[in-house]
Amino acid sequence: MEKQRNPYFDILKAISIILVIVGHCIQYGAGMDYLRSGIFLYNPLFIFIYSFHMPLFMIISGYLFGYSCKNKSENQLFTSKIKQLLIPLFCWSFINLFIQIIKVWAGISTNPITFIWMCQTVFSGFIHGPWFLWAIWWSSLVVIIGRRFFKDNLLFYLLICLLTLVIPDKNNTAVYKFMLPFFLAAYLFNSYDYKTKFKKLCNSKLLAILFGVLFVILLRYYNFDSYIYTSGYCILGKDIWWQLNNNLFRFFIGMFGSISVMYLVYFLTNQRQNAVINFFGNIGQKTLGIYLISNYIFDELLKRLPILGLNYWYVLIEAISILLVSILITTILKRFKTTNRLLLGGR
Repeated sequence: MEKQRNPYFDILKAISIILVIVGHCIQYGAGMDYLRSGIFLYNPLFIFIYSFHMPLFMIISGYLFGYSCKNKSENQLFTSKIKQLLIPLFCWSFINLFIQIIKVWAGISTNPITFIWMCQTVFSGFIHGPWFLWAIWWSSLVVIIGRRFFKDNLLFYLLICLLTLVIPDKNNTAVYKFMLPFFLAAYLFNSYDYKTKFKKLCNSKLLAILFGVLFVILLRYYNFDSYIYTSGYCILGKDIWWQLNNNLFRFFIGMFGSISVMYLVYFLTNQRQNAVINFFGNIGQKTLGIYLISNYIFDELLKRLPILGLNYWYVLIEAISILLVSILITTILKRFKTTNRLLLGGR
């Protein structure tokens, strides 16, 4: 008998992807001048979203990976992650190549279409593809190695986290390292079955309020240097204590914000089933496709629109439009076995 899908996690993923789209609409949807100026980094709504939305995504991924680990061997886990993450990244890099060729033909780009250029474009599209998928890949690989060779020893995971502090922040390495503790914390929470021991706490509204208050307090201190993109993660060549404090601040505000949302969704959806919950649950089942497709819309279309300055009505319209288009394209891709496997990592 097939195990029934838990809509709770789909709803959390839906909220996460909606926050991703809204955040990107603030960043890209107000015109090139607004984007280049970096003013969006000081926007209150942008700060709120970026303080926890990707950590929430990573916590969900780590927790669900814990279930996979209970049912599969390390070899099976490794193979499944290649199918779910690397193959889609590789296939979408060819779509990126196709887009770049169209831009050359349209006169938007002046790159010469040569074999070497096409190979470089595919390789770059693969390596520098949507960073969150790579973050899941590297985090999953750490867990697979930890299970295979160290029997999930907590000291191994602690040493890996400490090692990330001295690995240079090159390309997207900083965000991979930033995401790892959230993935590991959620994975270990599931693997060690702490959810059973703390089942009563999950129903505690007082604890939910506490996490919410802590998140709000920390949110007051979130500033330009708090972004992983602006201050990095590695402690080498920096004021070590300042960087460590910044890393810890990012971790705790991300964790408190994520847990607050998880509590909120739990209380709102517990023992309930209605059209709204089903709608968000449906979105949550398509997050990979929405994430990948929306990235192309932001990079190739939205930031090129001649809009000057931030307008929240524009943000709302842009977010809804991009979400609906991404859902539509994802739904079409999922209907065909080949595109579902190659582009969405499906079975």
